[in-house]
Amino acid sequence: MKTMNGKRVILCLFAAALLLLCACGATEQQTAHPTEAPKPTEAPKPTETPTPTEAPKPTETPTPTETPTPTEAPKPTEAPKPTEAPKPTEAPTPTETPTPTEEPQPASWKDSFTRDGDVYSVTMTAGTPVAGGGLNIVVDTANATVTYTITDTAGNKTLEYLKVNYALGLTERFQYVSAMGQGFYYYCDLDGNNLSVFNTSGEDRTAGAQDSGHYDPAVEATQAMITSYRSYFSSAFGIDPGMAAWDK
Repeated sequence: MKTMNGKRVILCLFAAALLLLCACGATEQQTAHPTEAPKPTEAPKPTETPTPTEAPKPTETPTPTETPTPTEAPKPTEAPKPTEAPKPTEAPTPTETPTPTEEPQPASWKDSFTRDGDVYSVTMTAGTPVAGGGLNIVVDTANATVTYTITDTAGNKTLEYLKVNYALGLTERFQYVSAMGQGFYYYCDLDGNNLSVFNTSGEDRTAGAQDSGHYDPAVEATQAMITSYRSYFSSAFGIDPGMAAWDK
């Protein structure tokens, strides 16, 4: 205890010495530098009149916002086109039944005839319009005539014939009447109209034929021959006799 009290006494003495040294130092400083007289305080500057504050600018009326353009309604999507129904497959065309081939016709009607200059002749004894006989046909292209002479089955000529003159438009027919022992000439147009009757002496017997009742049968027979002979020629030779008569 005595030791601790001794230490305390020493510390207190040491502190007192420090305080004394500090006080002496302060006194020396005051003696060396006398304190300056205080400067008179400056009169306070008059306060400046405050600049009047500017009146606040009126707030600008806000520009009205533009009405937004309405967005276009989306176009409706097109309905998908219906797919076309597949076309039905066409039924195959039935094959045509082949037409039976006809008998080949000669390259030219002249091939069936015997030629002597401008005269062509042929004798047909089968399939002709003459019952129980045939026809000798002569085409004269120089004079445009076709003459049909009746033949027997052997092809021998008789006296009866039908001559068609396409240049004159005249038909001449000769018929021998065995009961009367004489023959008659019949003249008419290409179709057997306007028939006139002459005997072998050249006398006009038209009125006599009309009076005796032979005229109308003669007209009918002549027209039938013209039609049947023309048809036969076209069928047999592939050409109308009127055209053949001019085919030089």
